[in-house]
Amino acid sequence: MMRLSTLLILFTCASTATAERIFTSGFETNNFTATEWAQVASCTIETASGTPHSGSYYARCVTTTGGVRNQNWDTADKTTGSYYYGFYIRIAALPSVSDIKILQTLSSASVEALSILVDADGSIDLRNTVTGTTRAGSATLSINVWYRFDVTYTLSDTVGVLDLEIYDDSGSLVEDFSAITGEDTLATNVRTSIHIGLLTADGQLDLDIDDVRINNEAGTFETGLPGAGKIAFVEPTSDNTVTWTKTGANCSATTNTDCVDDEPGVPDDDSGYNASSATAGDEDRLNKTALPAEVPSDADMVLVHVLGRTGGGGTTGNRTSRLLLWDDAGAQTLGATSSNCDSAAGTWLLSQSPHDLVFDLSTRSKATVDDADFDLGYENVSAHACRTTALWANVEWTEAPAAPSCAQSIALLGVGCR
Repeated sequence: MMRLSTLLILFTCASTATAERIFTSGFETNNFTATEWAQVASCTIETASGTPHSGSYYARCVTTTGGVRNQNWDTADKTTGSYYYGFYIRIAALPSVSDIKILQTLSSASVEALSILVDADGSIDLRNTVTGTTRAGSATLSINVWYRFDVTYTLSDTVGVLDLEIYDDSGSLVEDFSAITGEDTLATNVRTSIHIGLLTADGQLDLDIDDVRINNEAGTFETGLPGAGKIAFVEPTSDNTVTWTKTGANCSATTNTDCVDDEPGVPDDDSGYNASSATAGDEDRLNKTALPAEVPSDADMVLVHVLGRTGGGGTTGNRTSRLLLWDDAGAQTLGATSSNCDSAAGTWLLSQSPHDLVFDLSTRSKATVDDADFDLGYENVSAHACRTTALWANVEWTEAPAAPSCAQSIALLGVGCR
């Protein structure tokens, strides 16, 4: 990936995000269903009981039937296309029996298509549940070790594809499954949501989950497997330029930021939010927190995924809003227009794909992401009032590749080292 020496071509006019990252979560909001997750059963968000893969939080599921399901990031079921899942799993205790399901995709009628299972010896199976085809793994996973699962899922009733690769946290390939190809992988229709956790009642498993990402195949970047990645969290820290009105008992300070910086934690919704006027184009531009020290100065930046929680003002009728981002040159990027604020008072909705905002950071460094001009915000698009109660962003990054050793330099370049 490019570094500081890369020439950046920056535009001062507003642009629109074109990524096909449809889900990014490292559990850094420290809650489930009020932000990035639609459903949770018998799982908790942890920080002190073990080491997260990255950031401060991860999910732990210790049960016979439970897990987490991400928000359904598309409003319609899908019958075509490819989806690419990347997530990290750590097993603290193996099950007493085999075929314990740890991932599945479901149709809107709850018909299963793709599933990944763990056996009592720590080996993994990939299964097309539509046809029953199974690829049994031979490698056994160690307990208390983070592993990355890279999953390819192409939807088709004739030429579908299921594929799985497993890596350890150093990036070494642990197992490369023989892909299931040319099969029916379409359980009537499929939603882009996935279930991760302990999804079989036959045996208990102690399972940790972190850094979950989903891509689609369209767009201009993040159109394949997410690969290695860690997720940092940023949120508003102070006002830049604001036009919305502070509202609610929990907006105790003098800034609009105070009304929308509820994360990590549970958004306070009606108790503290910012409200726009009925003038179209009202914007709040908020300075954000710096990236945490965990992110090294030479990290390869991947993307920033901006999310918000929006609600209506009591009446409906064509009320729209969108998320905003300003980059290190002050250029503005617009999220897609959302109808989330076209709802009754007290109804709060997450900005789901395609109405969230994903911005490519591959030409940026940690320093440019931390630049004072790199800000988050929102605006009402229609000439109607809207409300925002929470705003945050997940920033994906990876460690920079290690510099080649002296011996490698001699072998590759034919020159000596100093």
